[in-house]
Parts: sequence; C-alpha cells; structure tokens
Amino acid sequence: MPAFSRGCARLPAVAALARTARPSIRSAFLHTPLAFYASKPSASKSKPTPTLPPSSVKLGSKIPPPRPSPPRPVASIAASISGPALNEKPTLISPLTVNTLSEPQPIYAAPPSRLFMLSNGTLATFFAAYAAIIFDRYYLHPPPGLSWWVPIAYAVSASALATTSAWTVGATVGRLHGITALPQGAKGELVLRLEGQYMYPWFTSKVLEVPVSQVTVQAPLSEVAPASPRKGPIEEVGILVRPFVAFGRWFGRMLGETKSGFLREHVVWVYIGGKRAWKLDTRGQAFGGAQGFDRLIKPNYEG
Repeated sequence: MPAFSRGCARLPAVAALARTARPSIRSAFLHTPLAFYASKPSASKSKPTPTLPPSSVKLGSKIPPPRPSPPRPVASIAASISGPALNEKPTLISPLTVNTLSEPQPIYAAPPSRLFMLSNGTLATFFAAYAAIIFDRYYLHPPPGLSWWVPIAYAVSASALATTSAWTVGATVGRLHGITALPQGAKGELVLRLEGQYMYPWFTSKVLEVPVSQVTVQAPLSEVAPASPRKGPIEEVGILVRPFVAFGRWFGRMLGETKSGFLREHVVWVYIGGKRAWKLDTRGQAFGGAQGFDRLIKPNYEG
C-alpha cells in the first residue's frame, strides 16, 4: 500500500486519540493551579504570634503618673530661633521670645496708601469745593427774588458738605506706618518703636519708643483682619482686553479705598498708655500673621 494511503488510514485513530487526551490536558491546566495554591499555607498563619512579657503592675495597684518633662526656658527656646523662624511659628511668638532676638524685628507694616490718599483726598476736595460754591452763591450772594428761608437752607447744605469733607479727610491722617520691636535682652522689657502721622493733615511722621506692655489695640487682629481677595492673573485674558481689565481693577480698588475711608473700614485704634494714638490698617503685614501679632500686642476692650 502506498505511503499516502497508509497515512489516510491512520487519520481516524489519531483524531480519536486527540479527543480522548484533550479533556485531561484541559482539566489539568485549569484545576491543578487552583488546587496547588489552595493547598499552600497562608503567610499570615506561618508567622508566630508575639508574646508580651509579664507586666510588673499587679491587678488593683495604682499606676504611677508619668513624669512631666521639665519646661524649657524661654531664653533657650529663642536662642537658636531667628526672626524668620519665629514668623513661621506664630505660637512661639511672645514678648519674651522676641526680646531675646539679636536685632530689631519689624512687627507691623501698613499697606501702600497712595491710592487710599488719592481717592479720599479727591472726595474730600470735591465736597469742600461744592460747599464753598453753594455758600457763596446762595447765602453770601443769593439771587434776587428768593424767600428768606432759601439762603438759610443752602447754608445748612453747605455746612453738611463741609462736615462730610472733614470726615473724609480725617481718614487719611493719624495713620500708623509701622511697628518695630527693639529687643533689650537681659536689660529689661521689650520696647516697641511706633511710627505714624500726627492728627492733622500735614504728613509729618512721629516716632515713639514705649514698652510693649503700654501698647494695646482696639480689637484682636485675627478677628478684624479681612481675607485677601483672589484675582486671576491678567495674562489669562486676551492682549486686547488687558488694558480694560487693568483699568477696571484700578477703578474698583479706588472705589473700595473710598468706601473704606468713608466708613472707617479695616481700621482699629492703637492705644499707648490707655490713650488713643494712631489708626492701624488691618490689611497690613504682621509678624507671624494676625495670630502672632495678637500674641505680642494685647487688645484693649475697654477703649
């Protein structure tokens, strides 16, 4: 018989052998790994259980309280801490720690006040000029034919405008520029140098150096300090719109400064020896933030 015929004759036997062997191979491939992994002991069971040593405290006996660690003296805490380090840890700020610093430390810096002065000065000038015009035209030189009470009414209106002008310009004077701590070390109490304006429109600075115990504020800075506004960068808008966005922001700031001065917002009084000295702008920068400032300068709720 030719080889080709013999090969064709063996095909049914080969096919039958494959059919009988395929289930065993498949079952071994599918079921053997599961049985193998299931039979392996888990790693958690192989670890020995740790045993604790027997306690020396008997049942019913009193447990002695833990020994408190001796407190570190303030001088040793601030000996290795500089001004920037204290600024990052406001809870360590106190008159004693600041008094151990090696150099003067700024405590407060007022915000830029150019726009504040410009907006409130412009509004005060407008009210004053309008009051002068009304007083001159309708009271000193009234038009003929008016009733007797009309010039008096205009005079009252001019007086109200003049009072408003004085109130507005009063927001720009007597402002505190900054506070600097002058450490004394072992010599004595911490001294603060306060620099501000006199209580009249001439912008002459006045500097006082007083002990920290003599300086108080009207309210805690952490309770009255406003949140910083969040504004997106101007680069996010188109280049053709940027001038209008910049002008809009500037005009909005000017209106906000005018409102702040007229309503006396963001302002607390600073007392020296129990007497009013300057007005502090709560939008300024403080050493250690509002929390650090409050730990250094106490509020005067009686003022």
